[in-house]
Amino acid sequence: LTNGTFATVELADIDGDGFAAWQEYLADTNPTNRQSCLQLTGVRFVENGTRVDWKGGVQASQWLEAKYNLANTGEQWVAIFTNLPPTATSETILDKGATNAMRFYRIRAGR
Repeated sequence: LTNGTFATVELADIDGDGFAAWQEYLADTNPTNRQSCLQLTGVRFVENGTRVDWKGGVQASQWLEAKYNLANTGEQWVAIFTNLPPTATSETILDKGATNAMRFYRIRAGR
């Protein structure tokens, strides 16, 4: 294969899940399976905080991050949970710091 072919494959979203092959590699998800992707699957208020659910790969580190204001470019995302490999394909945590305020979440992964 030529370098151009590798670049095309790395940038392709083969399964149509919104992630390029290189992103799926970093998250340790399967680039040919639409159901295999790194994503938040649920955020809901519970009695002691906010429950956050996500799914991802097994061999990638995962960081659940939060911030209070998306419009404030000065506010940094803060890691509230780090999940080191091997990880479960689905995960849940209770964010006890999010009981009385709106909070935004994102999940990142890397190897």
